[in-house]
Amino acid sequence: MLNLPSKVGGVWMGICAPIMVLLLVKTYGTTPAIALTLIYTAGNVFFGTYTLATRRAQAARLQNQTLARELQEANDQLHDYSNRLEQLAVTQERNRLARELHDSVTQTVFSMTLTTQSALLLLDRDPNRVGVHLERLNQLSRSALAEMQLLISELEPDKAAKEGLVPVLRWHLAGSRLPESLSVSLEVDGDQRLEFAEEQSLFHIAEEALNNIVKHARTSQAQVRLHLAEPFWMEIQDQGQGFDLTKAQNSGRVGLSSMHERAVEIGWDLQVITSPGAGTCIRVEKAPVREERV
Repeated sequence: MLNLPSKVGGVWMGICAPIMVLLLVKTYGTTPAIALTLIYTAGNVFFGTYTLATRRAQAARLQNQTLARELQEANDQLHDYSNRLEQLAVTQERNRLARELHDSVTQTVFSMTLTTQSALLLLDRDPNRVGVHLERLNQLSRSALAEMQLLISELEPDKAAKEGLVPVLRWHLAGSRLPESLSVSLEVDGDQRLEFAEEQSLFHIAEEALNNIVKHARTSQAQVRLHLAEPFWMEIQDQGQGFDLTKAQNSGRVGLSSMHERAVEIGWDLQVITSPGAGTCIRVEKAPVREERV
């Protein structure tokens, strides 16, 4: 019964019964032979059934072990995939910060070096003009410091998870990361909370947009508007010099691509409205949920 199919084992037990009757009749007679055959056949059926149940239990145990191994392999693959995604995210963030350092802080430091060299050359030739260069150097150093603080803040744990988007934006606008020459107002309509990932990305989009205003807009006024009710949207607008959007996109400006990537990650639509001399408006809006047709 351990090695044969159950039907074949049953046939063998059926064949053994009449053979036992024939052998026992010669020794004990017909009636005792039949009685003994019934007892032996019942024993065979019992042990056969027990053996069959044991075989099925062994098969089930082997199947469970196989499923357990497959599940462990699937968990290992999932863990490996999760680690790869985490490493990819870290690499992408490092690359983004490296590009941002190159495009912002490195350029500012380079300008500081040129300004310092010019001041040193004028120190002997025309000392009266050195003050202008020193003032320029002071402005550049403040700008570099603000850019570094902004990049460092992105490495810190997000406060949006605990405090919410509006308090964090107020904290950012009231802090020292923005220059005193830039006045930014915050308008909030509605009080609904968004998902953590949405609030996190919206804060970084606003942060990046304000950073671009500081570096490129040449303006003293900007506004951040939040609409925390259906439909959800956010706008960052300035009255600066604006820019050619097509040229900026073709040049691969990191700030614009970073904002677009963050919006796509949370399923929002980002639109840049600008033109030379007309200021800039960054609008990011939550895409409507599409209803599936039954």
